[in-house]
Amino acid sequence: MLSSFCLLLLLYSVVTGEAPDPKGYILYCPCMGRFGNQADHFLGSLAFAKAVDRTLVLPPWVEYNFPAPRSVQVPFDTYFKVKPLLEYHRVMTMEEFMKKLAPEIWPAGNRTVFCFQARTYGEKPNDCNAKEGNPFGPFWDTFNIDFDGSEFYQPLYHDNSNLHDMERWKTRYPADKNPVIAFTGAPAQFPVQQNNVGLHRYLEWSEGIVKLRDEFIRDVIGNEKFLGIHLRIGSDFENACKHISESPMMFGAAQCLGYRMEHGRPSREMCIQSESTIYRDVGKVLKEKGFKHVFVATDSTDLIAKLSKKFKKVSFVKYSPAHPHVDLAVLGAADHFIGNCISTFTAFVKRERDVNNKPSRLQSTLPEDCQLRRSTRFAEDESSIMAVGGIPECYSNLTEAELHENQQAQNEEIEVLKSIFDGEDEKLDILSQASPGDGSQIALTMLKLNVPVFSPNQIHVAVYQTIDQNGDSTVNSSGVQLSRSQSGQRMIWEFAVDYLPPICLHVTLPQSYPSQEPPIYAVACPWMSPQQLTLVCHELDKMWDTGSHDGSAPCMPVLYTWIDWLTENVLSMLGVVDSLSVSVHSVDEDIDDCRVVMETTDLNNIVTTMIRYNMSQRLRDFYRSNQECEICYHSGPGAQFVLLPDCGHHMCRNCLSSHCLTIVQEGNVHNLLCPMYKCKADLHPTILKELLSKEDFERYETLALQKALDVMDDVTYCPRCNCVVISEPEKHLMLGVCPQCNFTFCTECRQRWHQGEKCASITGDVKEIVTGNPSKEAKEQHRREMEKRKENRYSDLYVQKMSKKCPKCRSPMMKIGGCNFVKCGLCGQSLCFACGEAIVGYQHFVDNTACSTFSTDTMIDNADMPLGIHYLYNYQAPVMQANRPRERDMAESEGRRIKDRLANDPQLKAERCFACKQTNIKENRNNLIRCWSCKASFCCYCKCKIVGPVGRHFSGARACPQHSD
Repeated sequence: MLSSFCLLLLLYSVVTGEAPDPKGYILYCPCMGRFGNQADHFLGSLAFAKAVDRTLVLPPWVEYNFPAPRSVQVPFDTYFKVKPLLEYHRVMTMEEFMKKLAPEIWPAGNRTVFCFQARTYGEKPNDCNAKEGNPFGPFWDTFNIDFDGSEFYQPLYHDNSNLHDMERWKTRYPADKNPVIAFTGAPAQFPVQQNNVGLHRYLEWSEGIVKLRDEFIRDVIGNEKFLGIHLRIGSDFENACKHISESPMMFGAAQCLGYRMEHGRPSREMCIQSESTIYRDVGKVLKEKGFKHVFVATDSTDLIAKLSKKFKKVSFVKYSPAHPHVDLAVLGAADHFIGNCISTFTAFVKRERDVNNKPSRLQSTLPEDCQLRRSTRFAEDESSIMAVGGIPECYSNLTEAELHENQQAQNEEIEVLKSIFDGEDEKLDILSQASPGDGSQIALTMLKLNVPVFSPNQIHVAVYQTIDQNGDSTVNSSGVQLSRSQSGQRMIWEFAVDYLPPICLHVTLPQSYPSQEPPIYAVACPWMSPQQLTLVCHELDKMWDTGSHDGSAPCMPVLYTWIDWLTENVLSMLGVVDSLSVSVHSVDEDIDDCRVVMETTDLNNIVTTMIRYNMSQRLRDFYRSNQECEICYHSGPGAQFVLLPDCGHHMCRNCLSSHCLTIVQEGNVHNLLCPMYKCKADLHPTILKELLSKEDFERYETLALQKALDVMDDVTYCPRCNCVVISEPEKHLMLGVCPQCNFTFCTECRQRWHQGEKCASITGDVKEIVTGNPSKEAKEQHRREMEKRKENRYSDLYVQKMSKKCPKCRSPMMKIGGCNFVKCGLCGQSLCFACGEAIVGYQHFVDNTACSTFSTDTMIDNADMPLGIHYLYNYQAPVMQANRPRERDMAESEGRRIKDRLANDPQLKAERCFACKQTNIKENRNNLIRCWSCKASFCCYCKCKIVGPVGRHFSGARACPQHSD
């Protein structure tokens, strides 16, 4: 059966001729930076849309025409063709979507914006604030888009390489309920991730840009071969590059340094080159290639006058008037290109040239550019090299045969690791693998190793956070609840784990490995300090240096030796036995070894990573081993059992399913707890969804929602249509407005709202109804309405007289028997039924003499119900006067009589009835007592109920004596 969303799409396609995508759409604002940054984000967003299988709506490009205060939106197809993108995934322009599809599948008034967490920029405290600031507001205003709500999608992320997260996106936000997911920013990482770089092949310049490019090359350069250079110089870049040490992954740095800075750290010279560096690099290429023309692209100082003076036989030109997109197109068409490492503008050009197999070089200097982390092995007299393909090109003196032998050894080592980690793909990720005869300019194998750390003992983790002199923590927004240490100088939070997160080792195998050079690596671990990671690096280096790499014996691969040592011995090297101290460290902290990578400065992320990994490994062990059900004692594989995360109990699926199904069918969803004895751990909805059928889980959700509404003191129901109504926040107004029928009523008396007037007394209302002149109620319809109203008012009065409100959820409750220690059936709060206060145990009745453990003044007597309850009112209905019951008066008088007798004669012995707990007096030493209240017979000697003939209980060899003191 088609869902309602699919039916809507089918009907709409018939009317408009457009066939909307039943799998939904992705919208986003390209609101970070200028074109280079937006292009990086676009490739990631395109990959994300394909991963979640939704059509990507191509946003316009955001441009800033300074000093204009607001940004300008340029349609996507102004610069690029749409058709080539369709070869990869479904796309359509924003203009087409808003015109043809949005009015029906994403209408105004029903638009939700998605963000990871609330933006603090804006007036609304818990909102995405999607239109606050420039360019956010102008972007959405261009298409007259306003948002009606916000959705925080954390902890989901938009890394398309995480297939598990991509499936969670589909499950959490299905297209039939969320046909459009509109993001405040691009659903992509920055810079563009390595696995998405290749998508640039689908970006083709529009006919307009191609025409401008070709005309310029023909008319100005004369269709001769030329060099293209991108100059990133000027005061703006100088200011930005001052912060390169604080933001090492600034702009396009990954194209030179690697995505985990495995090739080194950036420098200011790498970010903004000096004129001497520019002259040197340009001169070297001109000498090698013999170019007579050079195209210069920059949005600052072009240096054309100085370059022309230095290279007099070469023509230096630029495109005028300034047009950055034509600049990009011309640079992409150049016969050779020199760009800037720390630039997304350059990164765009290089991706385009890589697709078309055109050579590119990135300006760099030694030693900071060719930092393959073993730079001391390079000759000190090397002054400079060019980085080709984004990877430093450090040459060796090996022959072709030796290179081939090294490559074969590397491939064999990878095959060994693959066999060792068979079935554990998360431990070995082959990012790239070179093969003998690889025709690329640089053929390097890159691996990501997640090395597990073995510990025979449970590790007690202590998290430390320093407190500054003002009493504030050194790490903002950590989100972890900590307690202050005894000294008051630190905050401490402790927890225990059986498994520590793995050590992440990013390895690049140079062409000279293993015959001459060791692997190039970077190491990261969330629970280690920089100093500890530095020790790890020293140990790894020592294993290479002591492994016969002195020329006396053939060099051997070392990766498995490293992995084995990290798994078995790293904890003992660090002195960790059963306790571990963890504290946060800054990314910018001075680190002795530049191979050490600090991944996060957020203490909450560190703790969350450790706890999540420990839980995942515990689940893995649980499912891989045999288990025994704690209920039916059935044994079987762990996959047949359910492990409850909160309490650690486990039972087979059949037992837990039966337990959950019984409770849901009874409607008592408040008691959906672990079935083990005295365990109060809740059963998560995710577990219930897995165990229950679709119909039963929907019943659970409905009941849970109803229970939640019932315990909210600001939720009531419309007395006219019974719709849920949220009371106005000004509680003194006692005003409720029904969203369904617009009826305004008083939440106290549930009558029409009477502003400024007190509620009419229920007694007076009943008197008016009962004594109404029957002759005026001529119509049967009116008579029935009056009868219904009278019954409702009787019910209200009965509840008012006989119930007490829960001090927590304010829901009324009645007592039908037993003591005054009662528990709310909705929220579980314990209270004293005599005074209505929240209590914990029976000590309340000892400390408060006004509250007795047992009382009958507000106990429901079922005999009241068939005879009516008019006697409860001060006004007595004439028609019911003769039938006024006497049972309650008799109970009250008997209770007073017994109390008086016990006070006057201390020798009398009082016994409580085992059933109703009412006080009875033992008469004439007789152990047979017949309760005056409930008429039950019980023995005062053994305190048991007498069943059957009374004489049988007191006769026989071991019978109770009928008379005793």
